[in-house]
Amino acid sequence: MDKIKKGEKIFYEAAKHYNLATESYGTSNYKLNHKKAFAKFKEAAKLNHPLSIVYVGTYYEEGLVVPYSIEKAIKYYKKGMELNSKYAFERMGSLYHEGMGVKQSNLKAYKLYKRAKTKFAKFNMDILETYFYDEIKEEIENEM
Repeated sequence: MDKIKKGEKIFYEAAKHYNLATESYGTSNYKLNHKKAFAKFKEAAKLNHPLSIVYVGTYYEEGLVVPYSIEKAIKYYKKGMELNSKYAFERMGSLYHEGMGVKQSNLKAYKLYKRAKTKFAKFNMDILETYFYDEIKEEIENEM
């Protein structure tokens, strides 16, 4: 089995544990399922599975079953961006928007959201256009 297919297979195993964890919120199985999911996402991330890489970053960003580390989260999101994961662009956009682990920049956030092309990113672009127009107007005008 080639690397990409193997990564995809492991991702789906991880997703099962993730879904079980979500369904078992508030029970003793919650953490156990998240630990299993994290281990599988990390295994798939080593095979350059883009969405698994983002999930690993998110676990570090949230400190869920692993110690909180915004630095590790950023490392994984950047790797995801190298693999052109729209969700990695979305997460990095959020970090720039909030100034978490990076210098706050609405312009960088806007550019990253633009690359993400997700509903969440579009929503945040709308917020930035509404409340921070002066900071990002050059980028908006270049779109036209």
